[in-house]
Amino acid sequence: MLVHNLGILFSIVGSVAGGLLCFTLPPLLWLRLCELEGRPVSLLSRVWLWAQVAFGLALITAGIIVVVQSAHSTYVHNQAAAAAAAPTGDDSQADSSSNFY
Repeated sequence: MLVHNLGILFSIVGSVAGGLLCFTLPPLLWLRLCELEGRPVSLLSRVWLWAQVAFGLALITAGIIVVVQSAHSTYVHNQAAAAAAAPTGDDSQADSSSNFY
């Protein structure tokens, strides 16, 4: 269980870090650098950079949703399997040879 929980944690951290490092931070840093140096940025470039930021935030959100949904689905499946494997206390099915076709 601990390994599964660590896998979920690393998946969330990886999706957030990947979205930040690849799509969100570089355009923001580029816009900030242009602002600090007083360089003009065309409207098309500004729109494109903000679109990359929005894409990065959407990627982060989607990554978190996918990991959480997958973890929940696995949890529900494991609970159902454990419930199916649990003894019911009914001894009428104890002789498995009578149920063999």
